[in-house]
Amino acid sequence: MSADGAILITGATGFIGHYVLGELLRQGRRCVALVRDRPERLQRLLQGAGAPAPTDGRLLVAPGALPDRLPDLRRQGIRQVVHLAANTRFDATASEPHRTNVEGMRRLLAWAEAHGVEGLTLVSTAYVCGLNEGPVPERIEPVLPRFRNAYEESKWHAEALATRWEGASRRVAIVRPTVVTGAWDTGRATEFRGFYLLARSVEMLAQGLDTGADGRRTVPLRLPGRPEDAAQIVPVDFVARAVAHAVTHAEARGVFHLAHPRPPSNAQMKAWLEEVFDIGGGEFAGDAAVAEAHSPAEALFHSAAASLSAYFAHSPRFCMERAAALLSEVGIACPPIDGAYVGRISAYAQRAAWGRGARRQRAASGDVGAYCAAYFERFLPEHLPRSSVSRLAPVRATIRFVIEDGPGEWVCQFAGGRVVQVGRGANQVREDFGYRASGAGFWRAISGAVDGEQLFLGGEADVFGDVERALMMSAILREFTREFPCDRERLAPYLVPSCS
Repeated sequence: MSADGAILITGATGFIGHYVLGELLRQGRRCVALVRDRPERLQRLLQGAGAPAPTDGRLLVAPGALPDRLPDLRRQGIRQVVHLAANTRFDATASEPHRTNVEGMRRLLAWAEAHGVEGLTLVSTAYVCGLNEGPVPERIEPVLPRFRNAYEESKWHAEALATRWEGASRRVAIVRPTVVTGAWDTGRATEFRGFYLLARSVEMLAQGLDTGADGRRTVPLRLPGRPEDAAQIVPVDFVARAVAHAVTHAEARGVFHLAHPRPPSNAQMKAWLEEVFDIGGGEFAGDAAVAEAHSPAEALFHSAAASLSAYFAHSPRFCMERAAALLSEVGIACPPIDGAYVGRISAYAQRAAWGRGARRQRAASGDVGAYCAAYFERFLPEHLPRSSVSRLAPVRATIRFVIEDGPGEWVCQFAGGRVVQVGRGANQVREDFGYRASGAGFWRAISGAVDGEQLFLGGEADVFGDVERALMMSAILREFTREFPCDRERLAPYLVPSCS
């Protein structure tokens, strides 16, 4: 294999991708980063990861995306590909995640063959094993497992394609991390899924509780899973070092699991999160069905746990002999996962508003302000009295809506199933509670495309004031948007301002 060839990195702006790219650049490798759009974002990501983009020409940013836009890079002498681009949605649509993860893999392999690529390092997931209760070996499973979600299944098919592409002159290494979390020393992350959905739900559960006579906030909550099972998380900087070594080690072939050799238990993770967010209570229910929530805050927690419950209830044991042999020769080892580390990654996520800040930077506000005004000042007051929720849940409350990326804020007074008054701007009206969201979050909310719980957990929106009442009202607003979904076309007739 050519040692002086360039390395193509797909998914270079992703959470793991820019850390891997930074590690390869630190090693002096010549890299080509495949970027869908806005190449300046990659520069900022590398800077944040402590690996500023070099100025000596070792990094080329190439526009492109899988599966449709793969540029011709024959002149760059690419000999290796690190494939990190993926669609990580758990629930399948008509096209995703199959289109990106399976068809994208197929197109990339054809591209690699045409470009004379000699080595492929595919970053997959340890959970491609599906619902496997026993030790999971570092190998390709020959029989299609039973999966928890569509993402796992798509990665199994991608691995199968990569394995068939391998030959005497072509090397394939498949690296399978478990749940990837923030950098070990700083807690830095750029994506907030997986573990972060759980941590975010604990934070919001705590916000919705009053302090008891003993000075603690306690909630009776049944949790999925068993206390003794492993809670598998691994820091992104460890994963990046391991992937980079697999890329540059000519003998690295086959499957390598990046799991923690001594993972904490679910009980330990629960105790650490309780300490971080100053909350107590809850017990593990094992394989039993989790009881219905007793409050809107608990409902929010169960909404987050729904996508993760299978990972609590079924905790595979990952064999790591091959990965240990590959990494021990260069001193790469996963650092210990303890309460201090969980505190660091949780604190970083809070400072980053669970990713809302990054999304706010990416969102173009454009004419969102005029549409926000049309919605709160005209559309909502006109349609709410006609909705079923106005009769079933005639809420009395004063609610502030803050759209962060420029448009402004509105205070709406609800009474008797109607909006009786609307005020614009940071006025002196005292709200009972409020919602804060980006312009993108605003459109997703009023379209009925997502539930409020999804926006809160994903960091696209937040609540303030009386959190318990805010979460109750979000359920009412969700039903309203399902009955009267809204978009730019529907709002166009309402664009005349109605208040100042």
